[in-house]
Amino acid sequence: MKTILNLSLQICANLAIICEPFLPFTAEKINRMLNLSPQKWAEAGRVDLVPTGHQINKAEHLFSKIEDEQITAQMEKLKQ
Repeated sequence: MKTILNLSLQICANLAIICEPFLPFTAEKINRMLNLSPQKWAEAGRVDLVPTGHQINKAEHLFSKIEDEQITAQMEKLKQ
């Protein structure tokens, strides 16, 4: 179980690095939840980004839900 949790955290830390050029606010949220400083692109692929015993912060939603009404309203705007 410890190995699975560790690898999951390492994957999340790597996702923050990889998505930063395209989704900088999402990468920032991931780093904040993991209690990590932003890493450089060259660090991607490492499996020791989150050290053993590292304290992470409380989880939060990365994205907010988009309701059907919002989608319909935006589609109507595009049609006009």
